[in-house]
Amino acid sequence: MIFVGKRPHREVASGPGTVYVIDEENMSVRPLLPRRSVRGKRFAGAFSWGYPGDGPMQLSVTLLLELTNDEELSLKLYLSLLEDVIKDLQADCWSIDANDIQNWITDQVDATE
Repeated sequence: MIFVGKRPHREVASGPGTVYVIDEENMSVRPLLPRRSVRGKRFAGAFSWGYPGDGPMQLSVTLLLELTNDEELSLKLYLSLLEDVIKDLQADCWSIDANDIQNWITDQVDATE
């Protein structure tokens, strides 16, 4: 699985964008939908990246939920994923292999045990 983020070209590089999930095994593409609420915590309604803010937090927690389906773990790790990965995505179009994020999750969990 690969995540691809794309935002319209604009002068302000931190605007909202769309993220797609490419499932190579099933040969399908679908939009990743923002999770506005996780265990009572409210998140932004749109994805963004390239800075530490609400839209990037939304992307971070949604990617974690997509891969783990674990709200507790996602809430525990989303700020670290934001800091380590999401805030450094600068392009209007990027891709991240789900295995890379899964390896990052494993490293984080191993570090806390």
